[in-house]
Amino acid sequence: MISRESLWFRLILAAICGWVVIFIARYATAPGVAGDFQAFYAGATADAHGVNPYDWIALRQIEQALYHGGIGLAHNFIQSPIPPPLPLLMRPLLSMDVRAAYRVWMCVLLLASFTGIYLGLANWPRPRRILAGLAIAISPAALVNLWLGQLGPFLLLSLGLALFLLKQEQPFLAGLALVVGLAKPHLMIPIAVITIMAIPSQTRPKVLGGLVSGALATVILTAVTHGGAGPYSQWVSGIREQAVNIRQQPDIASIPGLYFKAAPASVEQILNVLCLMAAAIVGLQLVIMARDQRVGSRFRLLGCGIATFMTATPYVHSSDQIVLALPLLLLIGPHGEGLTYKSVWLALAAFLLEPAIIMENFNWEGFSLLPSLFLAIACSRVDLSRYAIPSRVGNTADLAVVPKRREHGNSAPGAS
Repeated sequence: MISRESLWFRLILAAICGWVVIFIARYATAPGVAGDFQAFYAGATADAHGVNPYDWIALRQIEQALYHGGIGLAHNFIQSPIPPPLPLLMRPLLSMDVRAAYRVWMCVLLLASFTGIYLGLANWPRPRRILAGLAIAISPAALVNLWLGQLGPFLLLSLGLALFLLKQEQPFLAGLALVVGLAKPHLMIPIAVITIMAIPSQTRPKVLGGLVSGALATVILTAVTHGGAGPYSQWVSGIREQAVNIRQQPDIASIPGLYFKAAPASVEQILNVLCLMAAAIVGLQLVIMARDQRVGSRFRLLGCGIATFMTATPYVHSSDQIVLALPLLLLIGPHGEGLTYKSVWLALAAFLLEPAIIMENFNWEGFSLLPSLFLAIACSRVDLSRYAIPSRVGNTADLAVVPKRREHGNSAPGAS
């Protein structure tokens, strides 16, 4: 007889597959390629031809030549600075037509999503790891990244790879793995800090050393191949200029999304500061929690920390929420035992439904903060005292959730 948890899993998978059918029918056959990928492709093309990809006038001309036959359609200019060293890494794609390059890029994003989940669930049975990885790779949150050609899956890959290497007791390499997501530093740096705080204290210096070493190596690589560290300063400057356009992007997936279009600029800055102060207060509580070596506290710090940060920061989009998949799956557990909590169900439903709604209608300001908010609530409310520490004290694998067997037949849901 099929258990209740297995039935829920099958219903969830059926819902995801249904959305995939809708996505293919509506978006896969649409003309054109993802806007963000177009910007990256144009930036890489500029870089390969010795043109500064952070010079908006020059980049506009390249975009017009690539996508509009050289016709001056100013309103079609996509101002999205390509992060170093991505222009260098994308050069093999430049040998293809932009449509063919985009198809390869989609495959890379799908693979990154799957691999990040598969590696991050190191304590799960292999069949369920594969199934979870495939489900996330085709989930609405991942498809938003395909639709935009965004970089979100690399954050998920970075986090999953780091947790896998921590389980293998390779903390320095885990720190290096966190560098993979630094193409979005405003998101990945806080996530890396939260991850480091969520592991045993004796392991943190080595992980931090790997992270710093990898970041410096990336800067040096860019400096050697581009004649100095100039691209980084130009990239940061480009991001600041781009921030002016946030008001035109209604899918801000955080509390600031509630007021971005309604509040005057002066009030908006005050509200942003208040949001960040609230996040700092929660962060302080998490720092105190980081002193607790129990597995439940460390897992709660990882999930609640990431979700709280993404709820409060002023620059998070729906496509960025793919990184929530890993803490959400850890919260659910390999046998679905976490689904006995209503707060986990709310987080799961928001994670699956919100990106689909956003893709249908881009006018849901503030609605897209729900996955992060519900995940933060779920991580803070779920009782993790029934989860056992699976191995010796100090083992970084303790971040994984393993159900503790109960006596007299009252085992955890789904446990055998």
